[in-house]
Amino acid sequence: SERELSQQLRISRVTLREALKVLQDQGMVESRRGRYGGTFVLPRTATPDAGDELRRRIAAVDVEDTLRFR
Repeated sequence: SERELSQQLRISRVTLREALKVLQDQGMVESRRGRYGGTFVLPRTATPDAGDELRRRIAAVDVEDTLRFR
C-alpha cells in the first residue's frame, strides 16, 4: 500500500505520490483505481530516439581520456 511503501522508503506520502506521478508521466508506471487497483511497472519499450541519444553520448567520449581514467 501507499502507506507501507512510504514508511519503507522513509518519505512522506505526498513525496511518494509526486514521485509516482513523475514515473507515470514518463510512461514507466500505470496507476489503476478500483478493487484490483494499484501502481504497476510497465514493460520497457524502446523509444525511437533512444539509440540516437546513445550514439550521441558515445561519440562525445574521448577514448584517450577514458583509458587515462582507467
